[in-house]
Amino acid sequence: MVRDHHGRGRGSLTPLTVVASGVQFTKSQIVTDAAGGAVPVPGAIVTYTLSVRAFGATSITGAVVTDPIPAGAAYVLGTLTLDGAVLTDAADSDVGAFDGVSINVNLGVLTAPAERLVTFKARIE
Repeated sequence: MVRDHHGRGRGSLTPLTVVASGVQFTKSQIVTDAAGGAVPVPGAIVTYTLSVRAFGATSITGAVVTDPIPAGAAYVLGTLTLDGAVLTDAADSDVGAFDGVSINVNLGVLTAPAERLVTFKARIE
């Protein structure tokens, strides 16, 4: 079950945002249950969006986003994207992969102003 910082189940949590020198990382999620609601019950799908934004005079080389699938959830195969383009789950010629535990996406070079969006889905078990 998706839980907030108080341990309560919720369909949509407050996004996590981290800002460092010239870089902002935000992770947000939306829950969709079988009835079309936002109740985090077994079988519901959680769509995660990870945003990496470079600002100021920043240039980032070799940035990789790695995000483990939460306990109690299973990655939905074929849902990994970068900037809307579907990535394969295998470690192959594209920039994304699911290794059985985490999603991994190589963002390449980000020269400010720039933003890259990674999305994927997990099913609550």
